[in-house]
Amino acid sequence: MLTHNLGYPRIGSHRQLKKACESYWSDQISLQQLLIEGRKTRAAY
Repeated sequence: MLTHNLGYPRIGSHRQLKKACESYWSDQISLQQLLIEGRKTRAAY
């Protein structure tokens, strides 16, 4: 059986984007703050 891994999403070395998503879902941060965190995470790689 063959399997493929197309890569992992950029979540940050300390899972910053995952934590930001969870904070957004629980209404602790705004959409704008989530987008900023995503940009910072992508820029780090």
